[in-house]
Amino acid sequence: MFTLSKCRRTYMKLSGLFSELPDWLKTRPAEDIFSAILPWLAVTLAAFGPSRIMFGSDWPVCTVDAGDDAWKKWHKIVEMVCDLAGLGLDDQAMLWSGTARKAYHLDE
Repeated sequence: MFTLSKCRRTYMKLSGLFSELPDWLKTRPAEDIFSAILPWLAVTLAAFGPSRIMFGSDWPVCTVDAGDDAWKKWHKIVEMVCDLAGLGLDDQAMLWSGTARKAYHLDE
């Protein structure tokens, strides 16, 4: 991750998690999933920072084998990452939508 993050025009999308989780974890509460994946999320945040990370819902694919509440769980997990990292409102705005607008040149 850190090597990849040296490429300044490379962005990271937080998406696709539920399709990669073991089946036993997919249906657990958001807090359990957060605890299980925190090491990877922490490295991603440390490497790229909120200005180069964008939220991706992965809906409806995230509901396969994970249930209809998977999107809500994922949203909560990303909120927990923001809280744990102590991200201010500006950094949170980048993660939720600003980075995507920047990366895909949507504001031009």
